[in-house]
Amino acid sequence: AYPALVPGTDIVKARIVGFDQTGEKTNAAIRVSKHMSYQLLEEMEEWEENMDKLLMAVPIVGCMFKKTYFDPSKGRNCSITVYPREFVVDYDTVSLDTAYRKTHVMHLTANDIKKNVNAGIFCDCELGDPQLAVAKDDIAGTKPVKVTGGSTYPTLEQHTYLDLDDDGIEEPYIITVNKDSQKVQRIYPCFDIDEVETNEKGAITSIPQIEYFTKFGFVPSPDGGFYDMGFGQFLGPINKTVDTVINQLLDSGHMSMLGGGFLARGVRLQKGDFKFKPNEWKQVNSMGDDLRKGIVPLPTNEPSAVMFNLLGMMINQAQRLASTMDSMVGENPGQNQKATTTLAVIEQGTKVFSGIYKRLHRSFKQELRLLFKLNSMYMDVEDYFTVLDPNIPQEHMGRVLQEDYNEELMNIVPAADTTVTSMQQKMIKAQALFCLLYTSDAADDLL
Repeated sequence: AYPALVPGTDIVKARIVGFDQTGEKTNAAIRVSKHMSYQLLEEMEEWEENMDKLLMAVPIVGCMFKKTYFDPSKGRNCSITVYPREFVVDYDTVSLDTAYRKTHVMHLTANDIKKNVNAGIFCDCELGDPQLAVAKDDIAGTKPVKVTGGSTYPTLEQHTYLDLDDDGIEEPYIITVNKDSQKVQRIYPCFDIDEVETNEKGAITSIPQIEYFTKFGFVPSPDGGFYDMGFGQFLGPINKTVDTVINQLLDSGHMSMLGGGFLARGVRLQKGDFKFKPNEWKQVNSMGDDLRKGIVPLPTNEPSAVMFNLLGMMINQAQRLASTMDSMVGENPGQNQKATTTLAVIEQGTKVFSGIYKRLHRSFKQELRLLFKLNSMYMDVEDYFTVLDPNIPQEHMGRVLQEDYNEELMNIVPAADTTVTSMQQKMIKAQALFCLLYTSDAADDLL
């Protein structure tokens, strides 16, 4: 999915909403598409690498998260990968939108905290002892996530609701707490005052929360849980069985080759272990018949053919479950199979991948909409940037307006096609379009 979602320089596509009579919406959509593509590839330096890591980890763990936010210290939007062990929600949470609280477990160094204090982001409060926290974890038997680069302080950034004005309605806030000292470092509103809805009497009816996180899932949990499932859950039992069978085959072959057995008391041999080199003969004080009668080999069996067949069956089932058969990984299925048959087999095998890819495409669209929202809030009135596509018209090059980021004018979607997951599918689609265009030109010439 990585080369499909990030095919080149055009990553974001803006679709206009409603009828465009003057062409202003189309021009704004072009500016927004180019500007957001530039942000992801050039301005947000960490985005592409984090996306690569996320798409590599999603099939294994089943669920990953992206945090998209505006960093005042850097003066730009940022997007980082958050692993499931660093993201905590309520046990009964069904979706990210309905979660009452979402906690991002961060590990900040003393230097990071001091810079945030100097920038006015954190308040200067007491910090706990990281060594004491490690000792407590050792006593409790827990293993916290260790981050290299000096002592780190576990910091909890919780997106939750809090009633600070005592009006009986909880508003969305971001509360940052040092875990060791249990001191609050920051409280920041997580809503836009202009989006607060009221009724005719002026009472608040809705306070939309500004979302920071995007969930990327692999296969939804069948029990309706929040965390999705990955190949780590699907292939885990099969992988353990394969490991057990391989170890048993190796142990059986090891015992069969090395041998061993029992020695009778009447056999006159030197004490200790007997080790033989190639072409070596040793003298003993016993007759050959006595040796044959006094040495009984240990009854061992060679590696079982049944266990070997079981190993092949388990590996075959794992390949089927992961959709990694010979044709799916680029191997030649055989000399007598037709090309059309091979394409049909590959197309059937990509059904699972197509569903997974569409889920990733849907999550990517949500992340782009978060970035769109951040641009509408924090971007300058007018921004100039280096255009990635030199074919864009001159009047749209390198310039975007904050008023272009209007949710009522356009929708933001990835430029990637959800129905195309392989280069072969792209070639077939391009060939069909070419034939259709060629047929249309021939018909025009005949007319």
